[in-house]
Amino acid sequence: MSDTASPPDTHALFRQKFLLVLEKSQAMLVLAKEGEWRSLIALEEERRPILESLFNHSSSAAVDAGALSVAIKQLMVIDQEITALSVAGREVAVSELRKLSKSRKAASLYAGQQYIPNPKNRNL
Repeated sequence: MSDTASPPDTHALFRQKFLLVLEKSQAMLVLAKEGEWRSLIALEEERRPILESLFNHSSSAAVDAGALSVAIKQLMVIDQEITALSVAGREVAVSELRKLSKSRKAASLYAGQQYIPNPKNRNL
């Protein structure tokens, strides 16, 4: 037996990090489908440093290029779907805000409207 610790298995470490990033990405997709944007952002902030460490030069250099390519493609598909959902969600939110703004303007005008006599109608 040797007294020195064996070097970490870079493939196993890469796989472990990738599975964690994939799990977080899939959870983010669920949140996007549910319109839970704040939770999605918080989860993305947790995922980002793991993702960055996953694809830094030293850890990705030791991994098979084919495996790395597959991992990147899987994450890109999920991220593209999240992006599409967020764009659609933003458009819905903008539309709702416009409707709300119009409703507020109408209510404000109605509430602030005073009787102004018509000069043509002198009988009032």
